[in-house]
Amino acid sequence: MEMEVRRHDRVIGITSETIRKWEDLGRSSTTTLPPPYAPENSNTLNSIKLLRQFHPSFTLLFITLNTLIYFLIDSPFDNEQASLRKLIQFGAYSYPLIIQNNEYWRLVTSAFLHIGFGHFAFNIGLILILGLLIERIYGSWQYLIIYLTSAVTGNLLSLFWIRDSVGAGASGAVFGVMGVMVAYGIWYKNKIPNYQKRIFGYRILPFIILDLIIGIWIPQINVAAHVGGFISGLIAAVFITPQIYRSKDSHRSFQTKAIGILVGSATTCCFVIAILHSFTDTPDMVDARVEIVMDTIKSPDSVIRQYEIRTKRRYNRRDFETLELLYLEQLQNDPESTTWINKLKSFYSRALESDPSNKNWNENMLALYFRNVQGTTDEATELADYIATCKGIARKHGYHEPLYRNLEIFLQHALTLAPYENQPTKQNELEEFYYSAIEVDKTNPTWQNNLAWYYVERKIKSAKAVILAQNAVKLSPSNSTLLDTLAWAYMRNQNHIKSLHVFEAVFWNVSKSNKNNISEDQAAEKSSWHGLTTLIDGFSSIPNSHDFDRAFSDFHRRLSTDLTQSADFQAKLTQAFNRFKTLRDN
Repeated sequence: MEMEVRRHDRVIGITSETIRKWEDLGRSSTTTLPPPYAPENSNTLNSIKLLRQFHPSFTLLFITLNTLIYFLIDSPFDNEQASLRKLIQFGAYSYPLIIQNNEYWRLVTSAFLHIGFGHFAFNIGLILILGLLIERIYGSWQYLIIYLTSAVTGNLLSLFWIRDSVGAGASGAVFGVMGVMVAYGIWYKNKIPNYQKRIFGYRILPFIILDLIIGIWIPQINVAAHVGGFISGLIAAVFITPQIYRSKDSHRSFQTKAIGILVGSATTCCFVIAILHSFTDTPDMVDARVEIVMDTIKSPDSVIRQYEIRTKRRYNRRDFETLELLYLEQLQNDPESTTWINKLKSFYSRALESDPSNKNWNENMLALYFRNVQGTTDEATELADYIATCKGIARKHGYHEPLYRNLEIFLQHALTLAPYENQPTKQNELEEFYYSAIEVDKTNPTWQNNLAWYYVERKIKSAKAVILAQNAVKLSPSNSTLLDTLAWAYMRNQNHIKSLHVFEAVFWNVSKSNKNNISEDQAAEKSSWHGLTTLIDGFSSIPNSHDFDRAFSDFHRRLSTDLTQSADFQAKLTQAFNRFKTLRDN
């Protein structure tokens, strides 16, 4: 016995022996074919039918409107002023015109204007690709609501941040569509086909985040409109059901159309108002609007806000320098204003974060503190904040000499302000700073010299002061300042004759110095004269006074014979020698 099964015009033979084996295994001897394919969702056939019947009416309408308006307004022959005038006349976004002039229709019309062909082409491309997709899924009336409400919401959010510039573009609407795409992919992830999951839901978020990041770095991009439109799209997707998953509810369909007609009518009214203004406004009325906008754009506060935004987005030295000058001008007009002092303080912190080796900003930060903070009731707190700022930048960016010089001065000042019981802590903090600076910049004699001078002034650790000063002089033997510190260190360490010889070296060095270091040499010479006077006044306490007497006599003879070109120097030398003789003879 043999059974034939005919399937798709193909004959398959099954022998009786095979059937018997099936029966022994408990299988049925009656072979059956699998049931025909049936859709998993009862709405699928209806969905496919709806998609086939789809006509992208509003997507094409929005593209047409944007294109007509762009080519109507834009002209390659217009200069910047003429382009701005047209944008304002035809309904661009402007905070003072919307709020002060009550021209709320600009919240709608600005979404159909564009600035530049690149801006226009990018938005139109996104509307064409994404708009067709969302209108196909949600239906035309729902898409109309999503598009227009997102555009208006983006502009409404811009009112809180964008107050001193002119805005235009469909970006808010485009981001609203993107928001719907995210929500759709999340809400209907178990219903949509796998190929659609690639462009819906979380998959599109990286592109949205990337766009927002780019917007933060490019000042001309209105990030607030993007965020507002995106949020509006997310919210709209919660209340609007895609037409391919919606049951045939005539009441709900009528309700959606009614809302769509209401939104569309409001949009039409806004365009009618804009058209009426463009035809009925006199040139003087248009000029008045332009003047309002320009006054806002060019006002000091507006310019400062623009540069604040630009400097926060990326580092550009010229932008930072301009903002610094704007702040300093405001502080000059109101020297007691804590607002501008704090703004400058914050500015220098951000500027040095970007360029910690900038000498001007480091010096100006010091000047700001000593001119506007020193002597105030909150000086100790403010000083701690300045120190913390410098330390934070140093930890992040490493060693930069101008920044370390700032930190040195702030730490020294903190030591002078500290009460007696806190002095040891501040001393240790300053010493640790010097040793860290010496460690990271071994070839720079400044830090060893300054630590040695710190010990000299405090009359502590005189032996260490000598070693540090000697190391500094080895790195730069002809530096008068370093020699002066070494002379003082010898004197503090009771090496009086060595001290006298090094003071003599300072005087010789200054006499041969060039004009480039004249201020430093004069300061070193003045300090050395003071050191020599101190040395003479302490003659009575010098252990080997006879040796010092001979050394000082030789010192006077050499200088009085060989350094005769300066009458002032010789007068000081004679005065010092006479004082020494008086103290010696008494």
